[in-house]
Amino acid sequence: MLKFTEHIFMLLCLLIFWGEAYLCYRFIKERQKQLKIILSILICVILFVTFEIVKNIGDIRPLSDTFSTALKIEITIFTIIFICQIIQEIKWNNENISDFSIEEGLDYLPVGIAVYSISNGMPILVNSIADKISMRLFGNTLINGIDFNEKYNEHIKVCKDNLFSMDDHLYMLKENKLCIDKDEYMELLFYDIKDVYDINEKIKEDIERIKKLNERLRSLNRRINDLSVETELINIKAKVHDDLGEALTITRKYLKQNDDDISKDKLFTLWMDRLDFMKSVSENKKSDEYEKLFTAASDVGVDIITNGTLPEKQPAKQICSMAIHECLTNTIRHAKGDKVFVETYFKEDKKYIIKISNNGYPPLGKISESGGLSNLRSIVEMAGATMDISTENGFLLTICVYF
Repeated sequence: MLKFTEHIFMLLCLLIFWGEAYLCYRFIKERQKQLKIILSILICVILFVTFEIVKNIGDIRPLSDTFSTALKIEITIFTIIFICQIIQEIKWNNENISDFSIEEGLDYLPVGIAVYSISNGMPILVNSIADKISMRLFGNTLINGIDFNEKYNEHIKVCKDNLFSMDDHLYMLKENKLCIDKDEYMELLFYDIKDVYDINEKIKEDIERIKKLNERLRSLNRRINDLSVETELINIKAKVHDDLGEALTITRKYLKQNDDDISKDKLFTLWMDRLDFMKSVSENKKSDEYEKLFTAASDVGVDIITNGTLPEKQPAKQICSMAIHECLTNTIRHAKGDKVFVETYFKEDKKYIIKISNNGYPPLGKISESGGLSNLRSIVEMAGATMDISTENGFLLTICVYF
């Protein structure tokens, strides 16, 4: 029957034996000095022999004092050697790159990595994240890369945006084909894009809010323009009312009192002025701005060629006339052209598109917006519209007015 102390000796032998066996495996794996490997193997053999001796002797009779003392010395020496080996191994790992350190580094990466042979699906590299994904999806480790890849692609087809969610992570799969020593391998990389995905989702929400805000601003701008027109009409009506009232008062005074200060000629001139003003108000002035532009262009030898219907409602009319005027000026001054092309059309999503180009020399490089173009952009954006200038195939000004 083994005594308590003999059990302790046997336990220590086993602990140091297995520790030395693991160190020996590490030394071989890391291709360290042969002396370290031989020493570890020698210690393992001695400890195994000691363990068997203690066990066999203890089963027959108690250990002698001399043998116990020798055994204590042996265990103490091997314990010290084992501790020194551990310290040296830690120091060596901190100063050198080994297969273990590479494997540990791959496991600590935030990216799941799996590499398998294309010919038979045998995995040659699988880090902890890729293995965890396999366990979560299929209940086993990644055994065959081809099967795993096929099952994974089938699974993510039903996932949102073809992304795999796991433990508050969102993984996107990227496949790379590798060629190593004339053998073909497939590399699977699982990137955690949750932070980027959340940011994109927030950006989409912000864009939707901005679109709604822009729609409200455009609606407000249309109301402001309508209000300006109404205010102008009210002012005109008030002036017509006052002028007619004044003319009628003077006429009545002339007819009733026969005032010598008021001659027929003065009265006639007064009424003609009032009638001319009323006539100018009642005339259709919708095309005045465009007529002035066409007349001015003709005077300087430039033709304005239109395709589509020019807008008549505000603010599109004001924006269009200003844009044509600015392009006409730039065509003469910079492009040296003699034709300005204006194309207008509607889009289904409540957009009025105005495109203006010319037949002059194309701009040399990007146009720097200053002066007239800068002022035009300010007015366009204040009206809730958009403006874009392209120089790829000559000058092209595109304005999009919402209505």
